[in-house]
Amino acid sequence: MQARHIIPAHDGGYIFTNIEQRLLGGGGVDDHDVTTIIKTDSLGVEQWRIRPGGLGMPYTSEFIVLQPTDDGNYLCAWADNEWRTSNFNHYNFNPDATIWFAKIAPDGSKIWEKNIQQLIDRWNVDDTYYSMEQMIRTTDSNFVFISDDRLFKINQEAEIIWARKLNPLGFESSPEQEYYLSCYGLNQTSDGGYVCTGQLFAYAGTVFPEFTQTGFVLKLDEYGCYEADCHLEDPVSTISPEAFTGHFMVYPNPAKSYLIVEYATVMSVDRLLLTITDLNGRQVHQQMLSHQQDEVLLSVDKFPVGQYFCTLKGGKGIIKTEKFVLIR
Repeated sequence: MQARHIIPAHDGGYIFTNIEQRLLGGGGVDDHDVTTIIKTDSLGVEQWRIRPGGLGMPYTSEFIVLQPTDDGNYLCAWADNEWRTSNFNHYNFNPDATIWFAKIAPDGSKIWEKNIQQLIDRWNVDDTYYSMEQMIRTTDSNFVFISDDRLFKINQEAEIIWARKLNPLGFESSPEQEYYLSCYGLNQTSDGGYVCTGQLFAYAGTVFPEFTQTGFVLKLDEYGCYEADCHLEDPVSTISPEAFTGHFMVYPNPAKSYLIVEYATVMSVDRLLLTITDLNGRQVHQQMLSHQQDEVLLSVDKFPVGQYFCTLKGGKGIIKTEKFVLIR
């Protein structure tokens, strides 16, 4: 068992995450890891234990991080096992490896669960291996977590605000030069950016003439960028645009003092919610909408100039997002 992270619980107790290495068959047969969350009281006496990734075979989950949320619950993230075991004495890569999230109630029950593979694909940060090393709370009440050379910023519902693949050397591994970059530590700095620490190791090749292993520190800006303004090319983060039926338009764009939102939808949803967030994921406006309303006039003259996302949500997911720019 490998205890990884410990955080204060809402009730004064503690929650820590743990990996159980289950070596069942020996030699790679039926071996797998299981992520575990253990809740204790203030004296360290265990109150409950859950395994959000399950106990399935032939592979389950490894690496897990967790943070408390503002609604009194906990958001946890874990990765599928890198390896898929078999009935033979060897390991195979798991082609279905991805990142999972779950909202956990104070009593250890699971409120919801989802993977973010669709969003990972949209942000072009897919990988065959995810090592969840650390998740921190940011000053705007969102979260940032690291997975090897991937950096993700998410809100408290596990929706991606931005995602980065860190590659400060500017080249990719190849048969002629194989190298790996792994981040282990992360902290937010006073300017709103981030400091990321880790290690680089490279096999002998065309760039590194001999095996090289060294530590590093990266300073990133508030958007997780190593190179300035990388966020200007970010995709608009929508969960399921193909599920939208109807009309959604935001204008004028650029806007100055007001914004008009036109929409019409025939989706059968519990409610419609309109939100506006800035590039840091901070929500600056929210309001409920009528299913039959065609037009909303919003005053934006008090918002700082910059880029914003106007999002229409229905039920439990995002229906449509449009980006607009506010100028003076």
